[in-house]
Amino acid sequence: AISDAIAFEKVLTKIQQSLETNNTVAASVGGGLRNIATSRGLRATDIGAGALTFAQAGYGRDNPLQLIEAMDAVAKTQLAPTFGDIGEVTDGLLAIFGQFNKKISETAPILDLVNQYANDFAVESRDIFEGAKRGGAAFAAAGGQLEDFIRLFSVLRETTRESPESLGVFFKTGIAKLLTLRGQATLSGLGV
Repeated sequence: AISDAIAFEKVLTKIQQSLETNNTVAASVGGGLRNIATSRGLRATDIGAGALTFAQAGYGRDNPLQLIEAMDAVAKTQLAPTFGDIGEVTDGLLAIFGQFNKKISETAPILDLVNQYANDFAVESRDIFEGAKRGGAAFAAAGGQLEDFIRLFSVLRETTRESPESLGVFFKTGIAKLLTLRGQATLSGLGV
């Protein structure tokens, strides 16, 4: 227990440095993270490590207390059978935040959406996260929304049983090809 407490304090120091904040705010964040760990029956160091990942990626700098809200939502995933560990969920969220221009304040609705599709289709949350890492940016650049991506990915994963990596690459390359065909059709329609 003492070694866990020391490890948690080290994580809090790194969070404070990443957020470039004062001791009062860092103590507030630390207290919130401890409360989450206690109420969910999880290790504070695991919750802290997830918050540190978000902080190092630049999330929570404007409002450090958003880290607490986001980590509360992430901690709840540990009760659902479709999610992996906290690190896996945090990494998956970072991919979705980056690919689909989402904010840390949208963590809970994103996780609810992922959980809904993971429950309704033969797909796991880690599959959706992996697909977003590999093909989400191309899908978003083509004008696709997060829910559309998750829906299409889930249907394809269930029907084809292709690996999440393969489907992610399909979204990356397939969207480009579809756009090229669409672009060609538009140009043909214009007589070019």
